[in-house]
Parts: sequence; structure tokens; C-alpha cells
Amino acid sequence: MEVEVRGMSAATRRQLGAKVKDYRKLLDGIKADFRRAKDKTARDSLLRGSKGAATYGSGADLSDESRGYHASMEASTAKASSGTAMLEGAVARLGEVDAAADGTIDELSRQGDTLRRTRGRLDEVNGSVGLAQSILRSMQGRETRFKICIILFALVVLVLIGVVVWLTFFNK
Repeated sequence: MEVEVRGMSAATRRQLGAKVKDYRKLLDGIKADFRRAKDKTARDSLLRGSKGAATYGSGADLSDESRGYHASMEASTAKASSGTAMLEGAVARLGEVDAAADGTIDELSRQGDTLRRTRGRLDEVNGSVGLAQSILRSMQGRETRFKICIILFALVVLVLIGVVVWLTFFNK
């Protein structure tokens, strides 16, 4: 068709060229519909056997080849179902693990807060202990100076008593 249209005059070629394009699109659509129908028929034949939906599952009406396909498909379906069940179990366990991890994170966060508060209190106590130690050193220094003063005072008193005794008894 296209070859014949090319050999015509320009005005006719334009008119017929548009129709040829439309026919080509229509033909491509029909081919696509045919492929889809053929694929659907092949699938239906595999799933239901050559006799249609009424014979599905009845092994007497199926050919040996179809029975083999059905057995293979049933085995694959069972395997896929067990795999799906195993994956669903794994997802459930992962949910439990995730919940436990969230609980652990919360507990660790609380323990971290407790440790930070304890650290702050320990810093306060260390500051208080340092102040108490400096006060004790100061008091010990005063106590030592006080003892020295008492000893000196006692010596002065003894010397004075000795002088008074000497003056009263020996200086007549």
C-alpha cells in the first residue's frame, strides 16, 4: 500500500498517506490484541487444562503434559506459600526484636540520665569535700598555733611563778 501511495501525485499522496497511517495503527492494535488473546489462551490452558474451567482439577480430562504442568505449578505454589509463611514469621519476629530494641534504647536513655545526674551530684560532693578539707586544715593550723600559745603562756606563767618564788624566798 505504501509503495502504491508513493507513486501518486502529492495531493493524493497526502490524502491517502493519512489513511495509510490510520490503517497501520489499526493493524498494530489488532496485532497487539491478537498477542494478548493468544497469551491469555495459553495461560488459561495451563491453569485450567485444554477443556476449560470446568475440567480444572479433574485429572481424567487433562493431557499428560497438562497434568505435568499442573503438578509442577502446585509444587511451586506450595513452595511459594511456605516461603511466604516463613517470611511473614520473620517479619513478625523482626517486629518483636524492633520493639525490644526500642525498650532497650529507652532503658539505656533513662540509665544515661541517671548516670549524668549522679555525676553532677558527685561533682557537688567533691566540691564540698574540698571545702571541708581546707576548713579542717585551717582548724588544724589554729589548733597547733593555739597549743603553741598555751605552752608559751604556761612557760611564762611558770617563769613568773619561779621569779615570784625566788623573790620571796631568796631576796630578803
